Amino acid sequence: ASLLNANMAIDPLAVDDGAIHPDTRTSLFQPSALLADCVCAYVVRDTLNAQLSPQQSFSHLPVSPLVSIVWLIQGGRSSIQIGDGEWPASSRRVVLRGPRTQPTIWQSHGPALGFSLTIFPDAFHALSDLNVTGLLDQARNLQTVLGKDWQQMAIAVLRAGDDLERIQIIEAFLTPRWIPVRAPRPAATPS
Repeated sequence: ASLLNANMAIDPLAVDDGAIHPDTRTSLFQPSALLADCVCAYVVRDTLNAQLSPQQSFSHLPVSPLVSIVWLIQGGRSSIQIGDGEWPASSRRVVLRGPRTQPTIWQSHGPALGFSLTIFPDAFHALSDLNVTGLLDQARNLQTVLGKDWQQMAIAVLRAGDDLERIQIIEAFLTPRWIPVRAPRPAATPS
């Protein structure tokens, strides 16, 4: 197979080195200032408009102390519709991932749009009262671990029309819960 297509450009499917496909989108969003000591970042991965090679379908996740909630917004194997706020018993569209002590490789099965929220472990514990050590190296269905309020927020994120609306929903949910439990900030001293 030729590495060049008819337009004399390199054909990304002919070079199966795992490089990022040009028709994918990965975006990183920072949290608002009020949540900066709670939320590390929001990450979007969109492969809906790309024909990924087998190598390009792998995601390599590093060791991380962070807790993540990962939404499969569209595509992939888990395109189950959620109706009237109820979760299908087998839904893996929203997953809670604990801190990782080992690098992880995950393979995407078909074009997909994913969205993730990464939270500092102490903040997640303060918000959920869950022991983060019990989540080490685990990925669980959100609805089996967190309460109805978290589940309702997660469903609203799935239904949101775009990334900014997803972030607004999450921040509207987290901010009133985070402000009362966050660590006190030291008072500023005059110079």
